[in-house]
Amino acid sequence: QWAALNNQAECAKFLLSDKQCRKHVNIDARDATTGQTALHWAAVRGCVQILELLHDFGASFAVKDNKGYTCAHVASQYGQTEFLYYMKMKCKTDVCEVLDNDLRSTLHWACYQGHGDTAKLLLYLGSDLRHADREKCTPLHWAAIKGNGHITHMLVQAASLLLCEDGRGSAERVFRLSPNRAPNFQDVREEYISQRDGTGMNSVELAKQKGHLFVA
Repeated sequence: QWAALNNQAECAKFLLSDKQCRKHVNIDARDATTGQTALHWAAVRGCVQILELLHDFGASFAVKDNKGYTCAHVASQYGQTEFLYYMKMKCKTDVCEVLDNDLRSTLHWACYQGHGDTAKLLLYLGSDLRHADREKCTPLHWAAIKGNGHITHMLVQAASLLLCEDGRGSAERVFRLSPNRAPNFQDVREEYISQRDGTGMNSVELAKQKGHLFVA
C-alpha cells in the first residue's frame, strides 16, 4: 500500500514477484481504518505504473472501502483522469456504473469536486448524467451546489443531445449502441435542469441557495 501511494513501482514489483515476500503479501488487503486497498491508494495520486502492475498481478477492481468507494471513485474524487482512462481502456474494468454506499457514481464525485476533464471523460465513456443518488441528487445538483459553472455547462450541453432508446428517453450508453442502427437523440435539458432532489429543490434553486448566482 505504501509503495502504491508513493508510486514506487520497483519496490511494489519486488514485493509481488519475490517468492518469499509474496507469501506475506495479500494484493487486495484492506487497511484497518478506511478499508482501502493498494489500488485505492494508487488512485489518490494517479499512479498509472502501479495500476498496470497491480492489474498484471491480479488485483481486484471490485473491492470497496468502508464508504463503498472503489478505486474508480477515489480517482474521480482526486481528478486522476489518466488513471481512469487506463482502468477502462487497458484494464477493461467499469469506471462508470460503480456506485458507493450513497448510490453516487464516479461522475457524481468528479462534478462535485470540480474536475472538468475527469467529468468529460466519464461522459464520453457513457456515464449516466441523470442518475440520482440516495438524496435524489444528480451530478448536476452537486455541481450546482459547489458552484462549478464549467461542469454545469458541460452537463446541460450533454443533456441536449442524449442518446435514447425507442424514443422513450431512457439513457443508452454510446458504446452499447448497435452500429447498424440509426441513433435516436433527445433534448432533455429542460427536464434535467428542473429535476428535483430529495429536498424538493432543482439545480437552479440549489445554486442560488449556496450563493452561486452566476451558475444559477
